[in-house]
Amino acid sequence: MKKNRIMIIIIILFSLVLLLILCAIPKNRYENALHKIGGKNITTYTLIAELESHGGFLNDGTTYYAFEKLDPVEMMQMISDQPRWRELSEFESIGSFLYHGTGDIQIPEINIERGYVYFYDDQNPKVYYSETDLNEVFSRYSHNYIIALLDIDHNTLYYVKADS
Repeated sequence: MKKNRIMIIIIILFSLVLLLILCAIPKNRYENALHKIGGKNITTYTLIAELESHGGFLNDGTTYYAFEKLDPVEMMQMISDQPRWRELSEFESIGSFLYHGTGDIQIPEINIERGYVYFYDDQNPKVYYSETDLNEVFSRYSHNYIIALLDIDHNTLYYVKADS
């Protein structure tokens, strides 16, 4: 009788732990990426490109997603809800870094006339990053940041997450 109770308690605890683990797994890695940059309300998109190099030591690597056909209203809501979004003209070094600094994957060339940039550095978290801050981040040996580029003329979003 006592052994049965202990066994039932163990099964219940195991079930609860398993349930907690399953709830912690993101339902969709693309939506998880969008949530990180303030796109909690982005529901309309088509994934057009994905490059992934994670899986090495300590899961280091780079993630690249490109989304198109975003709803313009949802895009503008994302920009207004997240203060880290800045006009593209404020960051001169972003473009050159994307093509020369990500290292382990080759990011396709992105040409944006009008748009916005999101930047977040895990090693130096803040809301506003100056050009000097970006140059310091890009000259470090380890990279832990997210860059997102939003092309408002073509309703396209580019997402890069570097983790080294």
